[in-house]
Amino acid sequence: MRIRQALVALAALLSTYAIPATALDLTGTDLAIRMIEGGYILSVRAVPGIASVLLTESTEDPERQAASFALRSPVDHPLLNGEQRLLNGEVLDESGTARSIISSTVRSHDRLGEAFELFIPETVVYGYPWSREGQIDVGDGTWLSVRTFELPYGSYDGAFRDNPFRMRVALVERPPEPEPEPEPEPEPEIRERIVEPVPEDPRLDQDAVREFQRLARATDGDERYVLDADELIAAVLDPLDTAGPAAEIVLVVDTTGSMGIWVDTLQQELPAAVDLLFDRIPDLAVGITLFKDYFSVYLNRVLPFRHEAEEVREVLENVSVGGGGDIPEAVHEALYAALHGYDWETDERHIVLIGDAPPHAIPRGRITFERVVESAFEFGVRIHTILLPPDRQR
Repeated sequence: MRIRQALVALAALLSTYAIPATALDLTGTDLAIRMIEGGYILSVRAVPGIASVLLTESTEDPERQAASFALRSPVDHPLLNGEQRLLNGEVLDESGTARSIISSTVRSHDRLGEAFELFIPETVVYGYPWSREGQIDVGDGTWLSVRTFELPYGSYDGAFRDNPFRMRVALVERPPEPEPEPEPEPEPEIRERIVEPVPEDPRLDQDAVREFQRLARATDGDERYVLDADELIAAVLDPLDTAGPAAEIVLVVDTTGSMGIWVDTLQQELPAAVDLLFDRIPDLAVGITLFKDYFSVYLNRVLPFRHEAEEVREVLENVSVGGGGDIPEAVHEALYAALHGYDWETDERHIVLIGDAPPHAIPRGRITFERVVESAFEFGVRIHTILLPPDRQR
């Protein structure tokens, strides 16, 4: 029998107590950790007396005298959305920066009962330029700490306590899962697809042409090629031309440096066009997912559905382009994050990919073209693509 290998993450809490000494102490049975794409999910039992938890540095110092910083995530994740952190009595503004790994939200957990959940990326950052700063690659043997708070939002107005622990990542062998019985393929739905001829323009990246075509055609979407900024807004909203009274559309937008003129156009013209759409489609939800590439300010950011044109305008006003450098971008990762980052509810579900560069030819993680397409079918979402020439003036 062929054996395959899988990674399993374990956490061991450093505690000299068999039971909690105070309401803010944790033991090893209060933690659970699992691996996910791009990092880990750490679950912390919501024991009475704990209103929020924050991930911090750990020094192994049993007296806990050494100062430690809060750890922050340079990449976005749904668990970070909606969470706030108080510092000196005020909400810490972390927009546009790495975000504190904090939770004041209690969720259901199959083993712990009720628990806080923290997303820990593969690399976390800490500190500030005016003090000390750095990053930590999280893996086997990494020391971290869960700081528990009496009050929500990590408020230091109440009691708090550090609970250091050490990551353990073990390699285990598992027998292969049995092959499932193949299900009969459903009859394909016949619809008239829009397939535009590719313009003979040297500004279009040919690798991007091929990959954008694959994504659109594999998910029953439409492919567009826009060479003039005046044509962009119409192309973006084309999927909703025949929409009924309820629809959802998510714009997945490349925000690297070469997208300057195109992001400017979205900021200036899209809100007014969306305002008209809200009049025609009463139950319309518009989501925006921004993406760059690995080792940029962020990999992707999934911004919640908006239901008013002014909300869309406010989101776009805060978008800025920058970074990149090489040609491929984290396209597949952004699509996968968008597919899994929204609560899809209507029968009319669309993603519009807007960019000028192809995905990485060799995946840098576990997100692949195949996984994106599988997720699109799982959620019933059609992926439409708009390929643009890069803005070389920036």
